[in-house]
Amino acid sequence: MKKLLAGALATAAIFGTAFLHAAQAPKILNFSWNITVDADGRVTRLDSEGKLVPDLKDRLEREIRTWRFKPGTINGQAAATESRLYVALQATPIDDERSALHVIRAATGGGYGKMVPPRYPAASVSARRQGLVLLQVHYDENGQVVESALYEKAPQADKALVDAAIAAVKRWTFAPEVVGGRPLASTALVPVCFSLHGAGIRPPKCDWERPGESAANASRIAAAADDTTPAFDSALKFETAVAGRTP
Repeated sequence: MKKLLAGALATAAIFGTAFLHAAQAPKILNFSWNITVDADGRVTRLDSEGKLVPDLKDRLEREIRTWRFKPGTINGQAAATESRLYVALQATPIDDERSALHVIRAATGGGYGKMVPPRYPAASVSARRQGLVLLQVHYDENGQVVESALYEKAPQADKALVDAAIAAVKRWTFAPEVVGGRPLASTALVPVCFSLHGAGIRPPKCDWERPGESAANASRIAAAADDTTPAFDSALKFETAVAGRTP
């Protein structure tokens, strides 16, 4: 039986203008940047992860540079903060040449370092067990995983899949945020979607609600693409309300 594991990867999407304008229905586009914010909350560095169409890149980055953030602190004092910015946009075609873009999710936090794909348990393959495993992962200032367990609010999952996900994630590393030159230990919610491909097999639902996010928004993003971006307990917070903004 052919099987496929959709690993938990933060992706930087690449879309040409023709792709946007040819779409007949709204599309969800996911992007990420390495970002540095100064002690006053202003963006001082913005490096996209992956390739972006130049005009779309310029449009997005001009908008992001207008956002204000609340940086991390050292001994109670705001300090320059290095983080990652994850943005999900909805592109809605207006006509053959234009698409309206709206921010439907924006988040900050650390990133992935080394990743080891989980092994799909043979018994789970035979029984056609699939689904989302949502882990709560604690990592230290060096990005080493110190604890990994099923998130207390995670949907029910097959125990063998949970064990396989935990075993793999324990071998991962993370890229911590840096505040005032110091890397920070933190926590992440990491989704791992186990999915089988084969005749008569339906793909599983692997959408999940991030803390503070509506179920409708989570389902909308998951329906359009694999929603595998983690949720971090981030030192860098938003002061600008960005949801719904139009770049």
